[in-house]
Amino acid sequence: DDELEVLDLKSMHMSQFHFMNQSGCYDLRAADDADECREMLNAVEMLSFTSEERTWMFRIVAAVLHLGNIEFDSNGTEGSNILNQDVSAKVADLLQCPETELGDGLVKKTFTAGRRGSVNTVLLNPEQAKEGSGALAKMLYSQLFNWLVARVNTNLAPTELVTNSV
Repeated sequence: DDELEVLDLKSMHMSQFHFMNQSGCYDLRAADDADECREMLNAVEMLSFTSEERTWMFRIVAAVLHLGNIEFDSNGTEGSNILNQDVSAKVADLLQCPETELGDGLVKKTFTAGRRGSVNTVLLNPEQAKEGSGALAKMLYSQLFNWLVARVNTNLAPTELVTNSV
């Protein structure tokens, strides 16, 4: 429960997360979320994940969920503003990155161009900012998944060469 509080998940139902509420399906008849969570935590422990690795897994998943809830509106010109700064602040906290850098990264696109390496910044409209936050969430989740697969494969790999003999 304390961990859910830190991740800002304790008081929220999955229907409150944009990435979770698209299907409208929140319950599986044969699944018990608490049992599934205990089973997953046991597997993580059996696979010798460190407490820091476990914490980061949960922080990234929580950040992805909260990223989907960030809302944008027009700033009156070409760009956009984050409407719910409290949500972006929570995401920045979960990812342990400066809030201003996350905010700027969500409403602006910065790139280097030309032989001289000129740095250019383009303001994103609300639709582009929402697409960008979705892309960031997808990248975070994808990288977490890739890391998990590699980590599990490493932990399950035989530590010594096994040969069969007759």
